[in-house]
Amino acid sequence: MGRKSSEKKKRKNPKQNKQKQTKSVVKVIKETTEKDIKLPAFKLNENKSEQITQEEKPKLNIQPHKIFGWLLALIMLSVLITIGGMLFTTAFKAVSIAKYLPSDQTAAFVELNINKEHTQFTRTEKLLGKTEYSFEKIKGIIADKLNINLNKIELTWVGRSLGIAEIVTQNELKSLSTVYFLEITNTKQVTEFLSVLAETNFSEFTKIESKENPIYSMKLRYKGEDRALDKTHYIGFIDNYLVTSENKEVLNSILKDVSSGTEKIADTKSYSAISNNMPANNEGFIYINFKNSRDLLMKKYGIESSSPLMSYTLHPFSDFFDAEGAVLIAKDDSFQIQSFLQMDSEILSGTGDTMYKGKYTAELMKYMPANVYALFGGENMEKQIRRLSNILSFGQGADDFVFKNALKSLVQKYFGSNISMEEDLLPLIENEFAVGVTKTNEKDNYIVILKYSGVGDGDMKIEKLANNFISYGTVFEPKIQEVELPDGTMAKEIVAQSETLIKSKSTYNSYEIRELKTEKGDFGIYYISQGDKGFIATDKQLLIESLKLFGGETKNSFETSKNYEIHIAPLLEKTDEVSYFDISTSIPGIKLIKSLSTGREYSANGIMGYYYLYVQ
Repeated sequence: MGRKSSEKKKRKNPKQNKQKQTKSVVKVIKETTEKDIKLPAFKLNENKSEQITQEEKPKLNIQPHKIFGWLLALIMLSVLITIGGMLFTTAFKAVSIAKYLPSDQTAAFVELNINKEHTQFTRTEKLLGKTEYSFEKIKGIIADKLNINLNKIELTWVGRSLGIAEIVTQNELKSLSTVYFLEITNTKQVTEFLSVLAETNFSEFTKIESKENPIYSMKLRYKGEDRALDKTHYIGFIDNYLVTSENKEVLNSILKDVSSGTEKIADTKSYSAISNNMPANNEGFIYINFKNSRDLLMKKYGIESSSPLMSYTLHPFSDFFDAEGAVLIAKDDSFQIQSFLQMDSEILSGTGDTMYKGKYTAELMKYMPANVYALFGGENMEKQIRRLSNILSFGQGADDFVFKNALKSLVQKYFGSNISMEEDLLPLIENEFAVGVTKTNEKDNYIVILKYSGVGDGDMKIEKLANNFISYGTVFEPKIQEVELPDGTMAKEIVAQSETLIKSKSTYNSYEIRELKTEKGDFGIYYISQGDKGFIATDKQLLIESLKLFGGETKNSFETSKNYEIHIAPLLEKTDEVSYFDISTSIPGIKLIKSLSTGREYSANGIMGYYYLYVQ
């Protein structure tokens, strides 16, 4: 009787039972989300009475209240996932220093993840562990400079983030002052450490201002006899950050502005656009504000003085872009840098060339020899040239801009005035293209593979270019020779030597290869067209290797190589163009980076860059 009564009660209160089940499921989801940030696994109802067999094939009869219940459950699940993600971010990622930096004074800032429990930090530590940039070596350098043994001091108060910012001074002589941010967990322990550090360096750690945000002073004596290296540092605290700078006024302004209504970098549209396009899980982040401080940054870091050409080149870009941000992401075997250049979209309003995004398939990689150490591939170079010209001309059109005129002058120099860049040259590269570089006996050889718009059209254009190159072009062979100066002293100068090109043909299997070679045979251009494909190389054997891949004689192409798998494949479908460099081959002096691959993606409000760096 008791059992029947209880079963009856259960049948009479289905809502109550359903609420208990819902609470139980929500509890499981909440606990799992908070602990593991993983969704719980759900099983379908296995009650045979509710299963649908093929023989029965009943019509679906879903009640409206059930649909509402499912929607409500999905909303609750989304909320729980969001809360779980926020808890995860709060636990492993510090508050960005962009929250404290004034937007009208900040030129640039860098943030580094120093959380030893974070996977990004552990991966970075592992990747750099065997290099001269290992954390242990850097820590040793700092300890040596400060005359302190960091191994004997427990820095338990160190938090999860280290930041460095360049702030524009407010005085008449505009300059940049560096401000350092370090997240801390205990202010008292920090002040005790700084007192010990001051004593070790024969200095004092003194409170010099006792306002709402007190400021401390400490003069650090650096190792060595040059006392000019000694610097006075001013120290303050913001929320969970220790803030220090050599400029007291700059430090004071940052501390004072924390609670004021002054706009911070985190509140700007440029920063929001960049941060929204960047992965939150990273090892480091850099932000550059071009509008505030282009010239000051270039001056401080010696770009203008060391390279006027670079300065001239960077100026139009920095005028065109509002700001740039980039993150460093540590992978198991490589670093990835993802950048975002935020454009002034008003400059390019209505310009289709800049917004153009070709569908890049990397089809030609199957004909590229596997031994290339450098590679560049993309879709529609004509559009890309126009896009670059448009950017450099601030969206005013490239017809009268020096960039496009320079290209035209080069075309006329090597091919003559009867060759049109728009009609003869650019149509050859309006579809997919790929350029590879190999090294043979310390000499670089190049191969270019093109996809024509139609069969035969590209071949005629290449033949026309070849004939004009023979007539107007010159092969320059640099030669060093001694010359006598007016004062009688001897000096060396580089002079250009020219050689006549001879046009000929040769065959490989059924392929007819056309050749342009010097009389000495030390320089040559070899080319052939097959269907809608064109092959051009500076080495005959390199061209033959590509033809073997085209005809199916061999299958060992760049597309089948390990380098393609790890360097190019991750970039496809999200970039307009890709490049690959084996740095150990091309620049042997670089010790840290073994190889690099890059890609770019253009959008309506900026340019996304992807860079994969593999360490030695």
